[in-house]
This record gives sequence, C-alpha cells and structure tokens, in this order.
Amino acid sequence: MFNELINKIADNSPAAVMAIGILKNVLSAEKIDLIFQNYRRTQRKSPWLFSCIVPLMTIVVCKIRPAVHAAYKAVNGTTPGKLSALYGKINGVETQVSEALLRETAQDIREAMTVILPQQNEIIPGYHNKIVDGNKLPATERRLEVARNQEAVPLPGFALVVYEPACRLITNALLCEDGHAQERTLFPRLVSSVEPNDLWFADRNFCCWNFTHGIAKRGGYFIVRHHLGSVRWIPETELEYKETSATGDVWEQCGVIENTETGERIAVRRIEVRLKEPTRDGDTLLGLFSNLPASVSALVIADSYHGRWRIETAFAELAAMLHGEIDTLCYPEAALFALSCSYVAYNIMQCLVSSIETSHPEAKGPVSAYHVAHEVSSSYYGLSISTEDSDWEEFTQASPMELGRMLLELGAKVNYSRFSKRPPPKKPPTRKPTVRKNHTSTAKLLKNHDKSD
Repeated sequence: MFNELINKIADNSPAAVMAIGILKNVLSAEKIDLIFQNYRRTQRKSPWLFSCIVPLMTIVVCKIRPAVHAAYKAVNGTTPGKLSALYGKINGVETQVSEALLRETAQDIREAMTVILPQQNEIIPGYHNKIVDGNKLPATERRLEVARNQEAVPLPGFALVVYEPACRLITNALLCEDGHAQERTLFPRLVSSVEPNDLWFADRNFCCWNFTHGIAKRGGYFIVRHHLGSVRWIPETELEYKETSATGDVWEQCGVIENTETGERIAVRRIEVRLKEPTRDGDTLLGLFSNLPASVSALVIADSYHGRWRIETAFAELAAMLHGEIDTLCYPEAALFALSCSYVAYNIMQCLVSSIETSHPEAKGPVSAYHVAHEVSSSYYGLSISTEDSDWEEFTQASPMELGRMLLELGAKVNYSRFSKRPPPKKPPTRKPTVRKNHTSTAKLLKNHDKSD
C-alpha cells in the first residue's frame, strides 16, 4: 500500500508514520485553504497561506519546536514570506476560522474513527452524548504596549469546549476574545448547535434556564448539576428513595424549571445523590437535573454523571503532551488560534492512540498518549527532512474510511509495550514527622542504609 521508503520507516517507527500520515491527510493544503476561504470575513489572502501557518503552529503546539520563531527558523528558506508577515497573519486569524478548523478536521477524524472504533460506546446508549465545559486561557506576557503599564494580568480569551466521549474527540469549541467571558456568555451560540437526541453533560456553571430550555426546545436532553439559586426550580413531588449506587443513596423527585423572563416551564427530574464520601469541595449532596424520559432510571443518570470527568481528563492530557496555551501570543486572535490547533493535535493523537489499541486486542492496559506524543515529536524533524510530500500521497489522497484502515494496518506493527500506560503508583505510606535540619548527605544516607542491610 505504501511506497518503499515509507514502508521502511514504518518498520522502525510506525507510530511516527501514523501521526504524520494523519497530519498529511487532515491538514492537507487543499482542505485547510478551503476552510479559510469559506469562513474568513475580513482577513485577506496573503503569501502566508492558511495552509502554511496551520502546520507551522501545529509543530509548536506539539512541542516539536518551542515557539513560533523557532518553527519559522526551522523551515526558513522554504517560507513564503518574512517573520513579521507570519506574525501579522497569525495575529489576524479570525475566531470563526479557528473554530471551523477544529470543527471540519474533527469531522474527518470522526469518520476515520468509525473504522478504528466500530463499537463506539456512549455513556448512556441510545443518545448522542456530548460533554461541555469552559476553558479559560491563562494570562499572557505583557508584550503589547497597552498591557505594559497595567497591574492586572492580560487574559487573551475563553473557549467553550465540546467533547464527544464515544469517539474520544473534541469536536467543537466556541471561542471568545473577551478574557472576562464565562460559560453563560456563549450559551446562545452553544444552544444553536444542539441537534435532536443530543444528550449534554455539564457542571453547575451551566445550570440556568436558558441552557436547559434551549436544549429541550431543540429536541435534546441534558444532565446538569444543580447550582443552588441559579434556576427557578419548582418541585411537584416529594423526594423518593430509589436505589443505592457505588457512591451513595439515590433519590428522585419531579418538578419544573421556569424561564424567569417568560414564565415558560419544562418538566425535569431532580436526582439527588447522598454521597458516602464528600467531594474534594466538601459537598455531601450531588443534585442533578435531567429531562431524560422515565425509561432512563435515576440510578443510570446518577452513575452516568461521572462520565463528565472525561473532558477534564482530556484537558489534563492536553496540558501534559501539548503546548496550546502559549503565553507569548498576546493578541486574542493568535492565542485562540494556537488553542484551536492544540485541539486539532489532541484529536490526531487520540486517533493514533485508538488505532494502536484496536490493532492489539490481546494487549492489556491502555496506550499512554504522552509516550506516543514524545515518540512523534522526537521523530518528526528527521522524517520531515528525509521524505518529500510526494512520499505521503497515499495518506493525502485517502478518504477518512481509507485512512482508518491504513492506520489499523500500521498500528499492528507498533511495539505495544513501548507505549503502554504504567499503572498508577501505590500511595506512599504516611511519613513520620522528623525534626527538620538544614541539609543532609544523600551518599551518607545510602551508605548507612547499605550497612543496616
């Protein structure tokens, strides 16, 4: 299927070939430039095409190069313009273009994942499960003149992120350039994306009538944590004990949530879990609102809410293996563009990891995305100088379904033990309190320890 050179490389580093193959397919110049052309409003076409800056930024967020300047230096001589023009292009990428970049590439990867993960397990079967959460970008450096004399730290923006657990992908992100924005600022746009039979999982920051009513009106469902005082909740029945789950006793009552502006009401159930152990915030009760039909039991709803933590796991993996929050990119458009590229890179890594796991059904334990990312970043530069674009034509021209089959073929060549995730370390025993001294000699401690043995 592959040419002789790619086959030879795949025999030694199949994971790196898989990663670059996905990149060449999903981020092909034709697809990326079409996204820019379809979604741009004011930014003009320039020698720095969108298909030039997206791969360059991806190199940065994947930690192959530490910064945009370093990535530019690495490809200098083949670039279409000067460094100042590159920064001008990045600083002017419109947020709707960055959103479309993630959304369109996620669609291609999701189609490939139907081949890679034919048994896509939803948290609650029968519904299209989606998890939503906010991601506020941290402060940037004070490189802009307007921020240099400000005491407050400059915040470049905010994102509302949608994660689909069945395919393990971040499929959408609503970007906002206002660093003071919060989840509720973007509710109108989020609700407009709801489709019939969607099931949305959200934390208590989303517990308000315009989120719940908006989803219900569009034929969707929700499981959202109750935030006291944030909604007008009118109970119609008494709390009734249902069952005991692994985390606590499950109770249920019926009622309505009222639109505070129009008085319109929607019927919901409130599930209350009286926890055996308090949460890390000290809560002993967990209240959940849901408009799911009665055929979905209170116990199923209570247990399914734990699946919401999958998006927190995704954020943690992003922080560990990618560099999407670049504090030197101070313009909001640039910072949000880098963030969007990191979400695209995350999806590529999830596609790669899933391919390896599916290709080794007999293997025990999951693949470590961190180790795979390290393999890719360490091999990328060597492959980029030893191969030409024409060597990757099989990947570039493949349909999403064909790409999935190619990845499974290559995944079978991977040495699974190299990338298997280590089990969590055992909790160390509680250390006895000791009298603190200024310093000690490790060599002497080891010597005395050897003598005692």
